[in-house]
Amino acid sequence: MHKWQILTSIFVLLFVCDEVTAGDKEDVLASWNAVKAAWMIGDIDAAQKHISAEFESFEADGSLLSPFDFEAAKAAFAAGLKFNVQSAHSEVTIYGDAAILTEYHTRQLTPPGWNPCQHDIARHSRLC
Repeated sequence: MHKWQILTSIFVLLFVCDEVTAGDKEDVLASWNAVKAAWMIGDIDAAQKHISAEFESFEADGSLLSPFDFEAAKAAFAAGLKFNVQSAHSEVTIYGDAAILTEYHTRQLTPPGWNPCQHDIARHSRLC
């Protein structure tokens, strides 16, 4: 049985820039906010437009740095996955032609077909 999952992780994202100019930090944050907004509505193609083809990430489960499987994400959303993310302590630092965004975020995932009001046999109670 799937349960509501709340994962907290530290996310590091690298954007490549041409030159540092006024407003670059804001542009990076705007791009990242566009990625998060696209994820929350399940539009992986829109999110992928802002992400490098070489994108790799660490996950909260302690996994090693690995490429992200966008096709699997599309299939999960097509099957009914729901995704929500709240960010905290977002910070952008510019180093020459690169920008590094770091933040903490909490992700809430609702697996396809999961009903929060169904009976939880292990706890002998209802979840809502």
